[in-house]
Amino acid sequence: MANPKDILRTDDYSNYRNIRAVSLLFVFLGCILVLGGTIAAIAKNPNPQEQLPVAAAVVMVIVGLAGAIGGIAALRGSRRLSSLVYVMAAIYVFGFPVGTILSVVMFKGLSRHLDSVEQLRTSMQ
Repeated sequence: MANPKDILRTDDYSNYRNIRAVSLLFVFLGCILVLGGTIAAIAKNPNPQEQLPVAAAVVMVIVGLAGAIGGIAALRGSRRLSSLVYVMAAIYVFGFPVGTILSVVMFKGLSRHLDSVEQLRTSMQ
């Protein structure tokens, strides 16, 4: 099997690596959001003033699922589902500085990454 570094141009390979790394982070962080949102939705806090509203917990779960599913789809090269990662990236833009950097990398490079995955698939056949 050929190495992606041998097939892709230097800037395409750099983008390919960056999007794969950000996608893995979005899968990990999305799973944490799903877990945290689920726990927040079902847990009862003895102090009702510190309780997270159920609607906020549901939003956490939805954003986490979108990020995890979109991240996995981006890793696999699925054009149809990988756009779900934009939901999580839109929220993480406000997490300055790391979230902003991850989101900008995802916004700018996802379409090129998917083109690179298609190029790798055609060259492997």
